Amino acid sequence: MFFIFVSKNKQKTVKYFSIISTNISNKRFYLCKRNNFMLIPILKNTDEQRYVILKNCSELLFADYETASEFGEELSLQTAKYLDIFDRIRAYDKYLEEEKKQQDANFAVLFDKAVLFVRHYLLTMHMAIERGELPVTTAEYYGFKFPFEIPEFKSDVQLIKFAEKLFDDDLKRTSAGGKYFTNPSIGAVKVWVEKFAEAVEQKNNKYNIKKGEVENIDKIRSDADALIKELFNSLIIKIGTEQESDSLKVLSACGFDFIDDDTLSDAEVKYDNEAAEQQNVKNKNDKPGQLRFDL
Repeated sequence: MFFIFVSKNKQKTVKYFSIISTNISNKRFYLCKRNNFMLIPILKNTDEQRYVILKNCSELLFADYETASEFGEELSLQTAKYLDIFDRIRAYDKYLEEEKKQQDANFAVLFDKAVLFVRHYLLTMHMAIERGELPVTTAEYYGFKFPFEIPEFKSDVQLIKFAEKLFDDDLKRTSAGGKYFTNPSIGAVKVWVEKFAEAVEQKNNKYNIKKGEVENIDKIRSDADALIKELFNSLIIKIGTEQESDSLKVLSACGFDFIDDDTLSDAEVKYDNEAAEQQNVKNKNDKPGQLRFDL
């Protein structure tokens, strides 16, 4: 969200950045040029930032009747309404994040288990050849020349591709009269590789199919931005007669936190605009789930 204040004093333009909590560290998203609080707001914000401002305004402006009456019942109701919506969106985002962490953890466990069984199967063969229980030519069925190193596996694609060839090669060997290996058996190896392959397929399906978005998210964000603009304008009217330092404290407490920055260059302004726009696009693409809020 950018608030631009055009200074009446052409010789000295005071610039401020608002430091609002974002999920991109060290990025600045609020540029302000102050003009006795005469402003034209341009909103470019994240859902988290919207929530922070609505929450702070709700707690500071509408927490008691006397203060709330200064801003009007309608503004109070709208703030509470959109605060509740963004609170639920945040909660659902957190749920999806935790679910993904759990799925990734389960995926890692299955990967390690499948790798273990494939490598132990090869190790069993290697030791049997070493003991003289199997002919040296046994390894050639699998594309190895004895003695051979047991391969390491770094990715799901590498593991599954190797395992598929292993199963085909093992079938050719046993069909030619070769002995079945035990501890582990080829059947046990297949069980764990197939479990892992299913996990890979499920993971790919979830990543390839776009998550359902909040059905009316664009309107929610647009209306929330208009509401935040109205809250800010109302604040400016109410605190317009206060000392500048006191006014900035109020704005800061409501989520608009400013610091002096006289050295800000045009390049940095351009950078911050682009960074904010990229974050807004990211929010639009990172769908929080199939939800709908009646407005």
